[in-house]
Amino acid sequence: MGYNNQLQGRFGADVKTAEQWREFIDAGRSKQMRTAANNTTVYREDGGAIGIKLHATTIVRINADGTMVLNSGGWLTQTTKERLNRYTPARISQRNSVWYMRDGSMFYDGMVIDADGTPVKPQMPAKYEAKLKKIKADAKVYARGFVEALKSGAVELPSAGDCWYCSMFDKELNTGNAQHIREHMREKYYVPSLLVNAGRAAGYRDDQIGMMGIGGRRLFIDPERNIYKFVVRKLQGAL
Repeated sequence: MGYNNQLQGRFGADVKTAEQWREFIDAGRSKQMRTAANNTTVYREDGGAIGIKLHATTIVRINADGTMVLNSGGWLTQTTKERLNRYTPARISQRNSVWYMRDGSMFYDGMVIDADGTPVKPQMPAKYEAKLKKIKADAKVYARGFVEALKSGAVELPSAGDCWYCSMFDKELNTGNAQHIREHMREKYYVPSLLVNAGRAAGYRDDQIGMMGIGGRRLFIDPERNIYKFVVRKLQGAL
């Protein structure tokens, strides 16, 4: 199916049972948690489960019965995928920014897989892919319109008059209020704070974001790709 299996050699490289992880933790200093890899820790949870955390997100929970709960925390990154594939038998692959399981079903946060990596409640992708295609097409139009507004000087600096949700930068890109993004796209409302959020999510400092043309400045940095990616990620997470 043309999936990106770049990390195939790492699939299942460090899969352990809950009991094996407990032995691994016991061999460390704290007896409660232990570093497993860069920015990755393994820790004990109440009830005997084992959690594997990447940064601040528990990406894997291993239950006593051997089943595993998977969670990206909204960060569908190469590193998250690599860790999930390393510490579980999930065998996640990627195509067109969508994650797929070994049986062709879709990855989703909170999904449960059994000990051999088979999803307990698989979600098949056809309807989702159609929705995502529409989101990407609409996001492309919105991002292009946003850039034209920037070039014309129509987008002012962020202010109290901005969309309230957009003015609240959320590093986790929480998707609970994604509907307001849809409304901006429909109304062709190019919110200054949305551009700031898109720039921050892409890793730019605020002084660099100012070089994207906000407030009528010349576009030293092209913001179209960042706006597009930010909007798609927001709306994709709410599907």
